[in-house]
Amino acid sequence: MEALRGGKPFSAIRIGDGEANIAGYKYYRKTPSLNRHALAASIGNRKDSFSPTEAWLDKLNALMNAAIASADVVGVLGIWRPRRTTELNLETVVEDFRKNYRGVTGHIRGVDFLIRQAESGALDSKLLAPAHFYFGLAQRLDMLFSATEHLICITSRADLVAKLQARHPALRITHIPVGTVGRHGRDDRPHPVFLDDVRAQLPEQAQGCLHLIGAGVWAEFYCHWIKENGGVAVDLGSGYDLLSGNLTRPMHRRMPRALLDDISL
Repeated sequence: MEALRGGKPFSAIRIGDGEANIAGYKYYRKTPSLNRHALAASIGNRKDSFSPTEAWLDKLNALMNAAIASADVVGVLGIWRPRRTTELNLETVVEDFRKNYRGVTGHIRGVDFLIRQAESGALDSKLLAPAHFYFGLAQRLDMLFSATEHLICITSRADLVAKLQARHPALRITHIPVGTVGRHGRDDRPHPVFLDDVRAQLPEQAQGCLHLIGAGVWAEFYCHWIKENGGVAVDLGSGYDLLSGNLTRPMHRRMPRALLDDISL
């Protein structure tokens, strides 16, 4: 709210399993093969994806760590999460890893990497929050909207953008679509052209402009660039799905029904 009203740059990002696999790519030097496969899998299962060269793997790693370094709020794994329905022990971790090495590697490193960053002092100036802070954010969108004259929605959910505009007719809302490459229309070029496309649509002078982003691991890059342009950027993530009443993550199904009903538009 203060950043919007004061025209100050601000970035709130979330480091989940995919982001952690990218951020920790060059950090865990004893597991180079796992690092490479986990990173490739983290970007390959997105609607917007590409076939990265080794140079681009390094560049993605640098971009993610730059996004963390510039963020004001960092949502991290490990502060809070609802209780699992199954017991967590070594056997279940091994079983989960065999089923989903990308996710398990990312979850473990999402905790370990950020702890090491905190111990080094790299996070001293930042507010640390749960990676699922979008639950609280989605409940307070009306309050945020009252502090801005321009909302930019970076999402594949054009239907939801239309709902937001209908609910807030006086608010200027711009939609920057993502997910146009598509899982089955994968861009086999070694350069992520879609990142350039989104960046080119961001306002160069974004003071006082609120950006709500739902773009998977790419959201952190967009947050970084938006802050560079003077804007306020928030990784809303699957909070976009919650706004439309869709429970798209296992986490969503563990939350109280009353909370979900309160969020849905």
